[in-house]
Amino acid sequence: MATLNFKLAPHKNKNGRYVIRMLIVNGNTNTWVSTSISVEKKSDWLEKQQKVKLNPKANEILSEMMSHYQGIVLALEQSGRLKSIKAKDIAEYAKQYKAGEDSITLQYSLYRYWDEIQNTRFSPNTREKYKYSLKTLKEYNASIGKCGDFSFDDITYSWLEGYIHWLRVKYHKSSTINTKIMPLKKVVNHCYEDGKIDARVKTLFQNKILSRQYSAKKDDTSEMITLTRENIVSLLYKEFKSPYTNMARDMWLFSFFMVGMNATDLFHLKKGNMVETPNGWRCVYTRAKTGKVVNIPLCDIVIEIIKRYYQRDDEYIFPFHKHYKTYLGWYRTTEDNVKKIAKEIGVCNSEKITWYCARDSWATICANELDISAIIIDRALSHTTKSLAENHYIAKDKNDVDDACAMMLQYIKSAYGYHNTDNGEILKGYSWKENVNRDKCPYTPYSRTKSNSNPLF
Repeated sequence: MATLNFKLAPHKNKNGRYVIRMLIVNGNTNTWVSTSISVEKKSDWLEKQQKVKLNPKANEILSEMMSHYQGIVLALEQSGRLKSIKAKDIAEYAKQYKAGEDSITLQYSLYRYWDEIQNTRFSPNTREKYKYSLKTLKEYNASIGKCGDFSFDDITYSWLEGYIHWLRVKYHKSSTINTKIMPLKKVVNHCYEDGKIDARVKTLFQNKILSRQYSAKKDDTSEMITLTRENIVSLLYKEFKSPYTNMARDMWLFSFFMVGMNATDLFHLKKGNMVETPNGWRCVYTRAKTGKVVNIPLCDIVIEIIKRYYQRDDEYIFPFHKHYKTYLGWYRTTEDNVKKIAKEIGVCNSEKITWYCARDSWATICANELDISAIIIDRALSHTTKSLAENHYIAKDKNDVDDACAMMLQYIKSAYGYHNTDNGEILKGYSWKENVNRDKCPYTPYSRTKSNSNPLF
């Protein structure tokens, strides 16, 4: 059973008075709640009687407050939730609960609980997704006039149906709707498991009609958008007015020549992921999406991009952590600029270009232009093959992937590194390294010196 007692603050407040506070203890947790009552002298507070000397009005206020909190504790105990919650939750229930309501869950704040668990139960990347999902939910509530706090009991069938409809109008795609709804569903499940709400809201997400509305099905309008060799050559030569657009160009190219490295893996790439071998530098990292280890050789174009952004005092390959608070902030900026780039170089359906197109483009060129087998492409992309023979009987040779990377590099270079003359002669053109305008880098790179013998780090 939780205990409730009024205590006198040990020190005076700014008005020179001692505030009376309520101490809530539940299990091994405790919290303090300030009251509106204060005394001038410590002797004015009667600890044993839990009263203020010669002040009936103050005592009446304290008595009403104690009765309210005791009612909250009793309701929680009767519902079987008291043992599973902390003392601060009791205080929160007391603030949110309106006397006379049938259920104390009616006013339990979803916003507060959401903030609490996203900072304690999820990884940084997942935390960012939940943050933006909550932002979208608040945006919808504001659009329907719910600008204040939002409780779990406010989640009704009609509210959820309206939210899904609003998301569908705003984002169109079922997959995007799902990314906004699923965090809400998981927050509700966590709250139920913590014993803070009943099963009503939880079972609402199991409604078949609503589930079909936000289920992540492949959109009919979806299609694979890839860049051609000519497009990639245009990126190698093209300089843009905005340094951030140039940065997006560099990162997309980096991803492409690194066999379609995911944006999150690129953002978190560290110098420790770069390994020097007798045959050159390699990048060894674990994919965040699959947990599989990837081992890719660094080509000269990739190395030049690294040199462009390299900073000695940063443990990361790219200094984006210094300029963006979150991965998603950088990702949104970069992907928006990738679409602008695609439009400028004449890519069809440029508005549908995404970061992932680098991965799709690499695989498509390998298959259609270089005649590289699907098995090698899958291996390079770190796909999990369903082939029993591939899994158990065929020796996985890293050299096959390296050869595919070398073939891709040569295929691209053959289009921009050499130029045909009118008489059929082939003249060597200028390299991408020489063509890069380093002044248009949005970040200050480390100035390399002759004493730095290491070509990268």
